[in-house]
Amino acid sequence: MFRCLLVLTLGCTATVGANVPVAPVPADPHELVAGGAVLASTPAARAAALALFERAKQNSDLHMPETPPFFLKATFDVEGSASGTGAGELTETWMSGRSWRWTANLGDYSQIRLGSNGTLADAQPVSIVPMRVQTLRSAIFWPVQQASNVTLRTAAVEWNGRSVTCILGSGSVDPSIQSRQWVEEEYCVDNASGLLQIHSPAPGSFIVYGYSKDMQFHGRVVPDHITAYIAGVAVIDAQVDISDAGKVDAGLLAPTEEMLRSTAVVLNAGHRFATNTTGPATASAVLPVIVHITIDANGTVADAEVSAAADPALSKSAVDLVRHMGFSEGRIQRETYVNVRFMPPGSGAMLNEN
Repeated sequence: MFRCLLVLTLGCTATVGANVPVAPVPADPHELVAGGAVLASTPAARAAALALFERAKQNSDLHMPETPPFFLKATFDVEGSASGTGAGELTETWMSGRSWRWTANLGDYSQIRLGSNGTLADAQPVSIVPMRVQTLRSAIFWPVQQASNVTLRTAAVEWNGRSVTCILGSGSVDPSIQSRQWVEEEYCVDNASGLLQIHSPAPGSFIVYGYSKDMQFHGRVVPDHITAYIAGVAVIDAQVDISDAGKVDAGLLAPTEEMLRSTAVVLNAGHRFATNTTGPATASAVLPVIVHITIDANGTVADAEVSAAADPALSKSAVDLVRHMGFSEGRIQRETYVNVRFMPPGSGAMLNEN
């Protein structure tokens, strides 16, 4: 059975047979945890993992209340199967959490959004923001999310000649499997600097951060290069620059009456979820396929692509299944990952997981 309740965020329940083996996550050039992952099962181990995680979060979050006013600009190129490709630009002028402006352009899409005293307003109403723009904004402004209430595993790895710890979070995993598992989100953090190196929200999806310019901003080190990969292919390549906001024309930050009458679609991250379907007659294990999707304000899957598949031959079926799902409507556009699990025929199901 599959049940999904979705209002402001995405939360669903699915089940898998407890004794049915699951195919391993396929190899990926950016997957650093091919083995050596250990459960952070003691208070000391969890505290060490969370301290490294929190250090990366404090450096990465540009929208904290104490952040000085800034102007950020990202120029980027987009490839891949998602809607909207080519050259793009994203900017943000941030005075505070109650006064800001961001713009984005990609192909035929163009947007100017203001935040003023808790009100969102668009210069021109936009029904949907391209998937790649939403991904890039998340990668720049809030890449590290809370992880204190999840199962944690850690793995010591090397990345670009530096010692890195990868922190894997999930609801629960099989601790006997030392490689990355389908349900785990992954953050890889440089042990010495505390800088986020890679964020992988789901297998096959990787955001890689570069700091070659050592770009400092009031105690933070801001990545100057961000690359997003889906299924081994670079889909976003962005160059980032940041500076003090300086003197900003107040008119640029003040929404007009016409803008205030429009309804702005809020960008949000939906919770990952899983759904089960019958797999091939010859299947002897669960064959997961991770589908990366954008859900528009009407509750429709507006964009979908496969980030990882235990059996690539099942990719089209997984995307078709997800595209026919219905979700609740609202003023929110959600980006999330669906774990479509192709079950061996007659395997039954009873393990909750995502």
